[in-house]
Amino acid sequence: MDSPRFCVCLYHHRHRMLCALCFVFLLNTISFVSSSCNFHDMKHIETVDVIWETNNTIRPNGNDLTEIEFKKNYMIARHIYQTPFGTNNTEQYYIRECIYKMMDKYVVRHEEKGKPRMYACLEFIRRGVAIMQIRESNFVSRFDLQLCHEHHLKLNPWPLILRSRIRDEYLLCPLQGGYNMKTVDSNGISNGCNMKALPMRLESECIAGEGMTFYFRSETCLQNTPMETTTNLLCVASWWDDGYTFTIVRTYKGQIWCLRSQNISNWEKTEIYLFFDLICPNGVDDIIGWSETSNKAQQAKNYIVASLTRVLYTKLCQDEYKECRQVVCSRLTDYECPYSCRKCDPNIPPAVCSFPSRLRGPWYQTNYDGIKEIQISESNFEIERVGSFKCVSLSRISTRSEGRYSVLSIFENGCRPRYSCIQITDYSPMVMGYVLSKSIVWPLIDDHVKDSICSNQRFVSDVKPIGDTYRSFPNSFKPIVSRKPLISFKDCEFESSFEIRLAIKPGRGCYGSMYQDCYDNTLCRIEMKNCPIHAHVSDYRCLLTFKPNYWEKAVVMQNRDNTSDTICLLRNDMHKNEIMVMAASECNKMTWSFVRGRYLKPLTVYTIKAEAIPCKNIPMRTTTTADRIIIHKPQTFDRDKPNDPFKIPSVPDIKEVYRKRKADRKKEHARSNGVRLVQCLTKGGLQSVFLWLFSIFLQFT
Repeated sequence: MDSPRFCVCLYHHRHRMLCALCFVFLLNTISFVSSSCNFHDMKHIETVDVIWETNNTIRPNGNDLTEIEFKKNYMIARHIYQTPFGTNNTEQYYIRECIYKMMDKYVVRHEEKGKPRMYACLEFIRRGVAIMQIRESNFVSRFDLQLCHEHHLKLNPWPLILRSRIRDEYLLCPLQGGYNMKTVDSNGISNGCNMKALPMRLESECIAGEGMTFYFRSETCLQNTPMETTTNLLCVASWWDDGYTFTIVRTYKGQIWCLRSQNISNWEKTEIYLFFDLICPNGVDDIIGWSETSNKAQQAKNYIVASLTRVLYTKLCQDEYKECRQVVCSRLTDYECPYSCRKCDPNIPPAVCSFPSRLRGPWYQTNYDGIKEIQISESNFEIERVGSFKCVSLSRISTRSEGRYSVLSIFENGCRPRYSCIQITDYSPMVMGYVLSKSIVWPLIDDHVKDSICSNQRFVSDVKPIGDTYRSFPNSFKPIVSRKPLISFKDCEFESSFEIRLAIKPGRGCYGSMYQDCYDNTLCRIEMKNCPIHAHVSDYRCLLTFKPNYWEKAVVMQNRDNTSDTICLLRNDMHKNEIMVMAASECNKMTWSFVRGRYLKPLTVYTIKAEAIPCKNIPMRTTTTADRIIIHKPQTFDRDKPNDPFKIPSVPDIKEVYRKRKADRKKEHARSNGVRLVQCLTKGGLQSVFLWLFSIFLQFT
């Protein structure tokens, strides 16, 4: 029985006083529940002062999309039509008001011009910082909490994107390796280039950070898709659902598409869908049409289906396709058929070179995303989750005096071979630095290109947000630390001890100190007093001090209790009151500019104040701890410090704390009472009302 009928029932039974109470409680409770239902309370999904986009579709004469904005308990949608001339036509689409929240689900009232008022249940699913999807029920004409039951919710295949943030997101693409490719469009028409001898190709993450590249070979093979002959895509989010892997990809031009691949163990043959309308459908029903929240059916027409077959390229002197034996050699076919056109000799592979013996052994690299193990042997340089590189002599001009070595990568996953360059510097017995160049894809038959493998022009970083995670500029070395049981520490070269402050929020922070040991100049300590986001005490051994630029000074340090915790303190003469704390391998001559340009994010930044004491004694410890320097938690700590240049507000009075807790308990109590009343009135029954009123009486007596 719904609540209005229940109140009428009370009236007819002459329970007029109780009927009046019923209406008062009903109105107050509904008002309270509606006001407390706030979309901004969604965890891990940004909703304040941002605009989400969905229903992105490509039309012959323009694009359609829907912009969604969250205003507390309102979800406001606008329909945008983008013309080919750069103008936008905007109209109000719908408004949804949240009227009840059940766990992570929201019951909303949907209002759209010219249509009756409807109700539905929504659940927001986070797919990444800038990607989410909505699970939603059918839209019905009456409010019903049963809509939020799991079996009523269906995943809307049209994801929402936060365009203002999506350029800052990146991940390694789940689909990896190299494949020959044949495509069919959404109308089932086969690509004419499927019959050509030179196959179209897809290669993905052959070396980490390369992204996904489609090689269509010529414009005639594009089949009216919004792609280019060679299209490079970066992956920004990925998830698994119902036997498929969905990956949101973007182009350098800002186009955002959805790629669907199969979850299979055998990747020798597979099939992928690339949707240019931003839809991520599970099956045929989602592709043909989706009954949207506005009860408007849409059909996804802009996509291709690519059948992929893995072909191995494990030799440097081979042809790309078997028909090469019958072709007439020309400048073009020389690159497609280097073996048949005699541009290489399979019996004369490139000469193998050697890395310096002092650098051979296990190393590790510390980045913001964790630790990568590195193994250097006589001729191989292997970087975990990046690639394997073999030293070969390609150039007629030696570059070893500059520490540069041309390297070759051969794959077992179908990727074509890559030629790169590694530049190495030997900082100390425990620390070395390296930088990796951009790669050239096989075949490599031009001697001038071979000579340029290790030129400065080949050393550039990747696009934002990858930056210098994998490749970087010449002489921009990534410090890596030896795994060998060596003891070769360096003077920390602190000119004084420092009082440090770690900012948490404007006006709030933590205090501590950083100092060098008076008896052992290779040992230093960073300590914080009662700081919730920082280790209390961390002792470090200094491994290296160097100047990335003449106006900068860097100190690479290793935690005495946890050797994998390796950080770098970076100071800049133009910012003398700051010390930037970086992961050790992100400390080089480009670091400061990358941080300012938001390509990199420091672990933390200390505000420092030099103390008169040059050093302090670090006491001997009887036990060891494995402190990590930074633990990210959104907490704060305040303390008083008279005459302090970094003074922050004091801790609230204990009575204020108790008053706040009491107020919070009252608010929660009122909320629970309101919910129980709604449930009571919704389920109906005179006995339920008396029981509820009796429970209220018991709580207040």
